[in-house]
Amino acid sequence: MHRSAHPNENASPLTSNCVQLDTLASVFSHQSIYLSNYDFYLTPECNLPILHKKMPFRVFFNGTKKMNKKKLTALILATLVYALSCISSQHAFGDDNQVEFKLIAAGMKMPEFVLHAPDTVEDQRYLGLKDMSSFSIVNISAKIIIMEAFSFYCPHCRNQAPGLNKLYNFIREDEKLSNEVKILGLSIGTDKDKTDLWKSSMHVPFPLFRDTDTSIWKKLGRPGLPCLIILSKSGEVLAVHFGVIDDMEGFFSKIKEFHKNQNTQ
Repeated sequence: MHRSAHPNENASPLTSNCVQLDTLASVFSHQSIYLSNYDFYLTPECNLPILHKKMPFRVFFNGTKKMNKKKLTALILATLVYALSCISSQHAFGDDNQVEFKLIAAGMKMPEFVLHAPDTVEDQRYLGLKDMSSFSIVNISAKIIIMEAFSFYCPHCRNQAPGLNKLYNFIREDEKLSNEVKILGLSIGTDKDKTDLWKSSMHVPFPLFRDTDTSIWKKLGRPGLPCLIILSKSGEVLAVHFGVIDDMEGFFSKIKEFHKNQNTQ
């Protein structure tokens, strides 16, 4: 199964079952769609995480049965309908002519953006925020900040959710890290209802925030999702991980190393 949504990762086409189409849709790249026992991937022809208007994309599938032309056409149409349903028509991921930002990477400074204050007192206390209607990353009371950008519609983000809950518990149970490493999630392109539904259905223990108009996501360079960003208190990007983390215990060890290094500086 394709697990990473890294924008620089190219799927290997099955040459006999590769169909190139033009579309007016804007869709997430590398989404897996499960229909009739086939795995589908929507992958841009160019090296970008988002497909813009009139740009070609391919539908790759790995099936166990041969399909006639009629079935193939039906599956392609079903894939397009699914992709279009993933995006609100009023938030079609922005104007193609706007300024493009570099893809977020280690060594960069986190782009400046503002989030609304947490809805609950518990989340405010967790992040160390007091009497703020809005805040930025540097206002969070922590030496290490872990932010996950995800989408309600992203199947790989759903696969990631239990692992992030596990990471949160690892940190909470560590005496050295519990007060100095914080996690938050950023829901891309969704409203409050869907973000709240994600939090309840995925049993997310850390605060979630919304990037409804995708403006923050664009400042991050339009990364493939899920995207996990590790930051210092000053907003320096220490590491970025695209896609599902298979070894969360190993990832936790890296967090401890980052924390140790911050304490020695």
